[in-house]
Amino acid sequence: MLRWWNILMKKKFPFWVLALIVGIIGIVNGIAEYWHLYFYIWWLDIPMHLLGGFWVGLSVLALYYSSKFITDKDCSVQAVFIISITGALVIGVGWELFEWGTKHIAGIIHLDIVDTLADICNDVIGAVFAAVIFIKKGYNKNI
Repeated sequence: MLRWWNILMKKKFPFWVLALIVGIIGIVNGIAEYWHLYFYIWWLDIPMHLLGGFWVGLSVLALYYSSKFITDKDCSVQAVFIISITGALVIGVGWELFEWGTKHIAGIIHLDIVDTLADICNDVIGAVFAAVIFIKKGYNKNI
């Protein structure tokens, strides 16, 4: 009986926030690609990676804590940071490999390791912000 009470009293993450963030990312990226803004505004890549890391961090946290398949969830602050940062690292490195692969196939063999590492760092910074907000709002705790 107590277990059902704990499940019912869990503060739920509003998934519409994830849809809103990915919508903003999609709109800004579409405009930036159409008007070649990544070429003209060199720093536009930074907030996009920050927002992308934020979205990935929130997504993996929301999925982990709302999952019914994982019964014994670690609600500690350390777990929230590890889950968020790991998700952002996996997706961020995967994105950079995809980006390199598409450029390689297209014949653009320009590899800027500093830009790649900065992009991954921005992804992680976004994930750290996601973890902080997730913890502050108490989505990892029972009410």
